[in-house]
Amino acid sequence: MSEDTYETQLDLGPLPMPNDQDAMWAWKLWNALQIPIEKSGAFDAFDREGGTWDMPGVGRFQRTGSEELTLTEIHADMAADSMGVSVWHKRDWIVVLGQLIGWRVVIDRVQKADEDPLTPAPEAPLEHIGKTHVCPCGMIYTLLPAHSSELRVKLNDDGDCLNPHCDIVIPLPWASYMCVVNDSAVIAKQEAQAQMELSHDEEEGDAQAPLPIPINSEGVPVVSLPDEEE
Repeated sequence: MSEDTYETQLDLGPLPMPNDQDAMWAWKLWNALQIPIEKSGAFDAFDREGGTWDMPGVGRFQRTGSEELTLTEIHADMAADSMGVSVWHKRDWIVVLGQLIGWRVVIDRVQKADEDPLTPAPEAPLEHIGKTHVCPCGMIYTLLPAHSSELRVKLNDDGDCLNPHCDIVIPLPWASYMCVVNDSAVIAKQEAQAQMELSHDEEEGDAQAPLPIPINSEGVPVVSLPDEEE
């Protein structure tokens, strides 16, 4: 199926087109999902699977690339609601949303489909609300309540840090509940490292190249030695 054919089949029904606010929300949420790391072996596809996002009324999406999201499970009533919006309209709305931020949303790899709603991620008990954990890589995890205006994500069952370059496991209780993730320190560190590498390359470029050693007509280097004292 060509890409043009794929696009013409999208149907948002009565849903409005995604706006700038929707695009910013998706960009923050999807980029917060863990990036999958491929295995070096021949039998397993991933050494660490990408993060997942559960969309109510649609199902489960998984990050399968740096800018790719795949619908892996459908958990929704197949009938349209009172407004005429069906699960397929919502699914196609996500595809269009992905196009707005330069992401590819794959919808033909569903592994499971039923009409049972997804079980929501567990909320942190009140005694844990407000607790913060700082990973050595710089990622900051904070437990906030459900009514928080901040974007929250759930780590995978293994508690892997969301920084794809970090192998540290986030401890409990942060690995068990919805967290607000702040990656500003990680981004600042990466930008500083890039600037240092650029400065180092420029300094090496400014260094003068060694003078060539002259050679005679036979290609033998001519080296002038100091006169020996008599």
